[in-house]
Amino acid sequence: MSTPDLEAAPSADPGEYARLLKERVAPVLSEGLLLALRDRPTDPPAYLAEFLASKGSGVSAPAVVAAALHERQLSAEASSLQAELAALDAQLLDARAVAAARLQADAASASFELLPSELGRRLGEPSHAGGVDDMAHAAACRHETRRVERLVRSLRARMDEVR
Repeated sequence: MSTPDLEAAPSADPGEYARLLKERVAPVLSEGLLLALRDRPTDPPAYLAEFLASKGSGVSAPAVVAAALHERQLSAEASSLQAELAALDAQLLDARAVAAARLQADAASASFELLPSELGRRLGEPSHAGGVDDMAHAAACRHETRRVERLVRSLRARMDEVR
């Protein structure tokens, strides 16, 4: 492909420029499209850009195309990572909501309500480190309280039998 003809063409007759495009550019584009159909690349625009860069006569064209392709790949990777991060954030919010509901249900069964600060502490929010350990401790305390209550009820029942 001879660039002097193409560079001089804009000032020339439009019909002459169209003929020049048909003779020199169309065959290269056709060849690139046929190769893309044959090779079935995962990223056809990138494939065609690489093909055109290899067919071009400019020295800096391959470097520019390579930089553009690299930027395109990074952009695609960044968008997929952002989507994954958004999904993980949604899962985290759902998990915290489920944990909060469970804690409120446990609190209701124990006949007291958790304050929001206590709920945050038990959920292990960043401002309350050790929340998971506190949740395990609270569960052990509830279990022990229920065991003692059963023991007291059974002792009262036995005392009533003795009287």
